Amino acid sequence: MLEESQEPLTARVASVHSRKTERASEGKIRQFNNDRRGTQQLRWGRNPDRLLTFIGSALALIVALTIAAPAVLAGGGNVLPGPAKPKGFSLSDMAKATAGFNTPNPITGMRTFPYPDTPFQILYVQQNNNLTFEVSPGTMLYVPIFFSDDTKPVVGTFPDVNNRDAVLNYFYSQEQLGNVYAQIVVDGEVNSLGSDYVVGIGPVNLGDAYVDPATGIHVPAGTHYIVSAAFLTPLTKGTHTVQILGKSTGKAVRDYLFDGTVVFPDGIWSFDQPIYTVIVR
Repeated sequence: MLEESQEPLTARVASVHSRKTERASEGKIRQFNNDRRGTQQLRWGRNPDRLLTFIGSALALIVALTIAAPAVLAGGGNVLPGPAKPKGFSLSDMAKATAGFNTPNPITGMRTFPYPDTPFQILYVQQNNNLTFEVSPGTMLYVPIFFSDDTKPVVGTFPDVNNRDAVLNYFYSQEQLGNVYAQIVVDGEVNSLGSDYVVGIGPVNLGDAYVDPATGIHVPAGTHYIVSAAFLTPLTKGTHTVQILGKSTGKAVRDYLFDGTVVFPDGIWSFDQPIYTVIVR
């Protein structure tokens, strides 16, 4: 069973809600970038042993009291339902296909896996922080928001990825990551993702092995991966923006603060980056 979080309904909402950007930001928003990172990574504190990797900055779940259907955007880029299987791919299938690529070395930022061969354009932070993609009409997008894996040091108590309740508890419980929301903003329209968009997979080959710079010890990559992500329908011809936002307040996040130092005010991690530009020609 899922633990009840401090915010009722947190682990039970599995819908997509759309609204205007004015309401998207909540609390203090911060961006964490490194010019050498192929994907955005987060480190808590100054100790390399205290390390947590997140995808492109992200996180999961809005607390909602009603369930509404996704808004249909005239310019395309609609968020598909979590259980959808476009082109025969589920979110779990895509997690398996992209886990190695999405987990670069957390010290150097270098990717050890090539760009995956899938029928989707994956949005990610490219070399030199390039956030622009050019795609052909009819191209669907895969947008990973936030991930956690079992490469050491593990954040919180990493769950059995084959136990759905355990995965959701880890993601949403305030005793663990305590995810409050994950949002994808397409051309100013906010889509808030629920638990249908969170998947756990493993065993799988990950790419975030590293050498601890403090000890010189090689830390092998883990083999289990949890990610919040979504598929978007094709965008119309022209230039579009796709932004990701999120917030996390869980105890496992706060426990990663270096020696009790408050790295994030109030122990809250929140973000409103990256903002991708997608050009359909």
